[in-house]
Amino acid sequence: MPKALPRLVPFLLAWLGGIAVLVWAGTRVDGYLLNVQGVPLPHPYPTSGVAWFSVLLTVEVAVLYAIVRPLSFDHSVGRLVVVVILGAPYLLGHMVMTMHAPPYVALHWLWLAAVWLVALVALVVVIVARVARRRA
Repeated sequence: MPKALPRLVPFLLAWLGGIAVLVWAGTRVDGYLLNVQGVPLPHPYPTSGVAWFSVLLTVEVAVLYAIVRPLSFDHSVGRLVVVVILGAPYLLGHMVMTMHAPPYVALHWLWLAAVWLVALVALVVVIVARVARRRA
């Protein structure tokens, strides 16, 4: 197995999981359309919205991959700090978009939050490992 493959797997899984969640979320009932705007069921599948958010998610994973650069990572604290610091306002900005939004927008935000939390945990693990290595 090439060395690169295990380091690519988390990004591929995040991308595939995100796309699967977006496609599934398109099948959910849009409560705002139903209860506020009075659009009766059945609602059409939001093909264009899910497609645009799938493209956005793909770009987000590509940017994350470009920042982290897992093939040359080797416990790089700086790259994870950049992801966590830039990801926080991006995450908060997307949180504002979830009000009155279709379900796929809210689930995209949850996916972003999960990816950001994984980056934060990875940062803490790398820092603890560095401190433990220096003390040993």
